[in-house]
Amino acid sequence: MATKKADKDYTKPENHLLISPINDYSLFGAHDQEIIRMLSQRIGKEIQKLLYWLKKESLKKRGESELWLDYYAKYQFIEYYRKRVEELELVQKKLLRALIEQTEKKENPNKLLINQLSKTIGENSKILAEFGMALPLLSRIKSLIMIKYDPAKNNNNDVDNEDLGRL
Repeated sequence: MATKKADKDYTKPENHLLISPINDYSLFGAHDQEIIRMLSQRIGKEIQKLLYWLKKESLKKRGESELWLDYYAKYQFIEYYRKRVEELELVQKKLLRALIEQTEKKENPNKLLINQLSKTIGENSKILAEFGMALPLLSRIKSLIMIKYDPAKNNNNDVDNEDLGRL
């Protein structure tokens, strides 16, 4: 019942504004009594009854953040990477088309433009090759993240443990 009483003493915005400093103070190793003292001074109200409920809410939000990060690491990063590769391929096609148009001109081909397009195509090819080399690495990292990053459930072989150590 103490948490219900504490809930009524503070508005929802006050409760949510207190969660962030609780996270910060906890991160820097402050003990509960120190947190209570600092936050009580900060807002001008006693928060002892509310602290433990807010810490529970803080842990819940932290868990939600970790889920989001897991999802991003597993799926969104790969999707972002894939889109960049597709964009580079599209640029490459347009550059090649422009180069072909300039080199096939019967009258006054723009040699400066041909030279610049050739250099840009070369640079873009190099970036695409680097992206191509990264795909197997991303795949391996993704598999390690998805399956084997939990040390409590770590039943990996020595090769996987070595891979995880290098990450």
